[in-house]
Amino acid sequence: MDKKNIKLRCDHTFPILILLFGCIAIFPIIISKYSISLLGIIWETCCGLIIFTGVWRFEHFEISGDTLTKVNLGGLYRKDLNMCHITRYTKKVIDMNHFWNPFNIIKLFSKEKKYFKFRTIKLQATDNLIMIINERNMHSEDFKKLYHIICVLNKF
Repeated sequence: MDKKNIKLRCDHTFPILILLFGCIAIFPIIISKYSISLLGIIWETCCGLIIFTGVWRFEHFEISGDTLTKVNLGGLYRKDLNMCHITRYTKKVIDMNHFWNPFNIIKLFSKEKKYFKFRTIKLQATDNLIMIINERNMHSEDFKKLYHIICVLNKF
């Protein structure tokens, strides 16, 4: 692969929705008198974990030469994977288009089906480093481009 830098565009819809669910769930307990009780503290902790998951989902990917970099938390956490050392990769299609899915609220403001039927790529390198790439966190064209680059570099 030629030594060029590619920064893949990220999609913020799914992380923002997770953050909204966490904030909506934590708001009533914070303003109530039960926020200092044991149940309130447990509820706040669970909602805090949901909010942290939403913040963690703000991720983007960069390709620099043969290195794929996954960046989370605004650059605080970086994971580098040399694409020449990939021993195995699997692509999986996950269908979550169910009536009881709480993320069905996305259908109100987005017509994209990638939030309900999406693809993931699991990359495994020689040093047992595993990186999972989720289509919901990036634009579909960039996901196709990344998958094509991985396939070209790893002809088995």
